[in-house]
Amino acid sequence: MRKTGAALIMVLLVTAAAGAQVVNFASANPGMYMYPIVDQNQISVNAPKNYTTQKVQWLNIELSVDLSKWTNWGVPIFNPDYSFSSSVTCYLDSTPVWQKKLDSAEKFNFTFTLNDLSDGPHKITANVTTVGTHFETIPKWNLTDEPILNSSGAVFFTVDTTPPNLTILGLENKIYYSPNIELQFIVSEPSDTSYSLDGKNNVTLSQNTMLSGLAEGEHNATFYAKDAAGNMYSQTVYFIVAEPVPTAPIVAVSAASIAAAAAGILLIRKRRKEAQQT
Repeated sequence: MRKTGAALIMVLLVTAAAGAQVVNFASANPGMYMYPIVDQNQISVNAPKNYTTQKVQWLNIELSVDLSKWTNWGVPIFNPDYSFSSSVTCYLDSTPVWQKKLDSAEKFNFTFTLNDLSDGPHKITANVTTVGTHFETIPKWNLTDEPILNSSGAVFFTVDTTPPNLTILGLENKIYYSPNIELQFIVSEPSDTSYSLDGKNNVTLSQNTMLSGLAEGEHNATFYAKDAAGNMYSQTVYFIVAEPVPTAPIVAVSAASIAAAAAGILLIRKRRKEAQQT
């Protein structure tokens, strides 16, 4: 009986000690703090799409910001009891161009327009920063944590509003005395090139293009170049194909014949001179 009582006392003492340790642990770590989910993409740039080319100098920017999800020691929770302040800033090539203050824990979608964009490559960066007080609500020990949330999204794009320059070699506004004309061309940037002869369907223009079998009369050829952004260049050349001009026959004359003729002329002049002296 004494052994049983002693054992019971021992159990109670151990339990009490354990309880004291739990209380001490809770006192040292009262509450479970809430943090933003680390791998969550808090902000993203939805438009323009990454690595695209735009052929306008204005652009609609679309952003998504998600401040609704936080974690309680790894367990996702929604709309926790906390106070905070957030700021969203958008940069164009490192220059701030738009900003918004947020005061609630929810999902946001924003759209704004950038104007007067210059031709060339650009980078849109959006950053959200949150500073707040986050704490466990049950039980409320009123001890808080103040994590700082920084999340960024970036998109690269190019503005191209300039059409390509296409130079046609071998065809001009003039008269041609041949039904066949060989074409060469130079284009200022990678482009889809084509031509239309006398209003007919477009034909792909290549470096070894030949206009062949052209009928006599007036003609026109329109040349096109379209770059990756969709900018279009066109040029029309008007020309005439005429009947070849006949050439005079060339008679071959030997050196001996020329010498004989020269000698005859000299003899005639000599006799005329002698007759005048008589």
